[in-house]
Amino acid sequence: MAVLLVTAVPGPARADWNHDAGSPYGNWYNPTDQPPTGTRLVRSWSVQLPSGQAQCTGPVNAPVVAGGRVIVRTGHSIDAYTPAGGKLLWRSRLNHWGPRPTDREWAGRLAVAGGRVLMLSTSCRHPESDPAYLTAMDERTGARKWRRKLDVYATDLVVDKGVAVVSAAWGTGVSVTAYRITDGKQLWRRTDGYAGAVSSLGRVLVTRANGRGAYAKNSVTGKTLWTTTASVRAVAANPGLFIVRSNGKLSAVNAATGKVQWTGLPVGLFTLSGNEMFLSLETTMEVYDYGTGTRLRGFPVRYGQPLLAGGLIYVWQSIYDAATGAQVMTIPAKDGLLAHPVVWDGRVYTVEPGEVLRSFVFR
Repeated sequence: MAVLLVTAVPGPARADWNHDAGSPYGNWYNPTDQPPTGTRLVRSWSVQLPSGQAQCTGPVNAPVVAGGRVIVRTGHSIDAYTPAGGKLLWRSRLNHWGPRPTDREWAGRLAVAGGRVLMLSTSCRHPESDPAYLTAMDERTGARKWRRKLDVYATDLVVDKGVAVVSAAWGTGVSVTAYRITDGKQLWRRTDGYAGAVSSLGRVLVTRANGRGAYAKNSVTGKTLWTTTASVRAVAANPGLFIVRSNGKLSAVNAATGKVQWTGLPVGLFTLSGNEMFLSLETTMEVYDYGTGTRLRGFPVRYGQPLLAGGLIYVWQSIYDAATGAQVMTIPAKDGLLAHPVVWDGRVYTVEPGEVLRSFVFR
């Protein structure tokens, strides 16, 4: 592994986009960006990423933005760039297990917390039989701090309260394991279920693999907090609630007690603000009160993963007013996007065909 071009940069004033879905809540929500003053997006900078990801098994992923760095996966490395100018700060090479492109390591989920960049990875050639790995890198320099061998199909990661919870959900690899992010020490482990990539104030929901219920655990201590006979899976959260999926419906469950707060919403992609849930269905965006599940309004919007920041809803290249549903602008990506955009501190980051990382600003 090589580490290059170490440069010190100040930390951000805004909330970090430190998980692939924004935060440990997995809610696709940036709570600190303000509404933009401009009416269009213009390109600020572009970076050609090292190629090769398309030769692997996984898709090209959007960056995370944390600690004053834009951190992105490439076909060969984890790269960190400055938000304002796209300057390369460091590059941490991935491992390679063989001579061919398909023998290399593939970087999966990323999370940044406590001065660490946490990366899940597996081999490109035999993901169904080769182990996965959890690697911790120094957020400032990219230097590797520790690495742990995981179960096959360990694909989900959430970091909260200084603990990385890794889940494997398929085949013989069903498990939930918690690691301390400072040194990689294993804190606890279960092999009867999986937890996904969602945490609510250090609480994770483990879905039993046999379909016979679920239970919430304290991610630091491993203590079981409550159990339920319902087979539910957490798909997002906020400080007090888990949004769970069960029997083709979405429900809200109190994260501390397991009490069902509301139930019966259709399954779809969504984002959560402090008090509203924006649920993307086939041709509309339905808006619900997050606390009660009551429908508030709806408007026509193209289907896709919504992201909420600065009073705007981003659905791939289209940008809508979150209050009215009116389309206000588009992201000027000529050939489309390979992943959802990321919005942080007044900038919009995209990964586009040809494995190009771009930054846009409002004018």
